[in-house]
Amino acid sequence: MADAELELTRSVTPEGTGNFRVLPVLTRWDEIEKHGVEMIDGARRHIYLSLNCDNASAVVSAVGRADERGVQSDILHFGPAGVEVRNGRLLRHLSTDGVIYRHHQARHLALVVDGTQVLWALAADGTAWDALRADDHLLAAAVKGYVRHDMYVQQIAKDFGSILAERYGPGLEGLVTPDAAASAARSGSKSRRRKLTA
Repeated sequence: MADAELELTRSVTPEGTGNFRVLPVLTRWDEIEKHGVEMIDGARRHIYLSLNCDNASAVVSAVGRADERGVQSDILHFGPAGVEVRNGRLLRHLSTDGVIYRHHQARHLALVVDGTQVLWALAADGTAWDALRADDHLLAAAVKGYVRHDMYVQQIAKDFGSILAERYGPGLEGLVTPDAAASAARSGSKSRRRKLTA
């Protein structure tokens, strides 16, 4: 904390100027959902959304309205989608199905609208929310990259799930834990050898 305070003091000139981005923080789901709905309802061109939340019906409804207006969207959902998308792509998160990880109680909403508006919300324990919202192209690029990358991984998991599970284990655990990858690879090669000798 002392180091952070010292750096903050150094970066602000006596005139009170400095290079800072001030980002509003939200800590209640109802506030987060309200801002998310407002952003989606105001979307003109494109929405990127990753949503893992049990009670997000207002956000899902807003996505449906945006789709009716012709707004393009890239949406990654966990569990039932609750909406159909004609103008874009709707993809379910599949790679960790059937596997329970310690962090699976976490909930999140990652939203980028029209390339600059961003809302990033996380409840690591599933209930206590922490969120940032901004009209900031740099933060939007980071969140959009997160959503797009996760969508790419999920599309690959959808198309090559059995091959990936053989190499990295159930839920692709070996991508996180190298020992699990080695174990999955060993059991996969034993399985292949059994098939060849049968």
